[in-house]
Amino acid sequence: MRKTVWLAAALGFAPTLASAESAIVTSGVKSEVTTHMGFDSRCQSRRVTIKILDPPANGAVTTEPKRIVVAPQSARGVSQPSQCVGRTIDGVAVQYQSRPGFVGQDSFRYWRLNPDDAGDRSNMEVKYTVTVVAARADPKSEIETLNARFAELFNKGDAAGVAALYAEDAVVLPPGSGMIAGRASIEAFWKKAAETLGDAKLTAVDVKPLGENALREAGYFSLRTKSVPSQEMTGKYVVVWERVGGEWKLATDIWNEGK
Repeated sequence: MRKTVWLAAALGFAPTLASAESAIVTSGVKSEVTTHMGFDSRCQSRRVTIKILDPPANGAVTTEPKRIVVAPQSARGVSQPSQCVGRTIDGVAVQYQSRPGFVGQDSFRYWRLNPDDAGDRSNMEVKYTVTVVAARADPKSEIETLNARFAELFNKGDAAGVAALYAEDAVVLPPGSGMIAGRASIEAFWKKAAETLGDAKLTAVDVKPLGENALREAGYFSLRTKSVPSQEMTGKYVVVWERVGGEWKLATDIWNEGK
């Protein structure tokens, strides 16, 4: 507190009581956490500067100019002059970026100042608490990795490895055949398929989340027969993935030939 009072006196400003703010941001991503602007009764921009008092321990704070449209109420609940609502004002954006991999809470403190007016009522000390959450993986990227693993295992003839990518109660619906249910039956199906087919390739076209623990994937496949001469087989598929114990597992698998 003594440091704050001394610094205020040295700069010639008398900030209002501190404002406590918070935001949720993604780890490692530069995120705008707030904006500040100032204007007079004629809706002319006033200068705004940000002076960092306490930097964050696990990241960095930066600022950059930003054009801001005046809303009827500010983010802090202050009613704005009606003649200025809808006008675009020169302001400043405050951005936070955590160090790579950091997850948890971080905080920083700064002054929002009008360098031309020590008595500006908007001069204030702001304390920001940020909750940094882990970046969510792109679901399509995750599924593409699993598809590559599926093709690798099948092409090696590892039917048990392929079956392990399915949920215990998964169902497979091959063209021209009955429903195959359960991991053991699915392993037997792919073991027999690998006797005559290989060089599998899977291409995900669309991956759509169905809530927190399910995905629907649509895509194309290609295979080659092990006969001589070899022939290519192509088709499309739709699968449903379920998250089981933190891992994506195939729950429903159906396909047919032809594009």
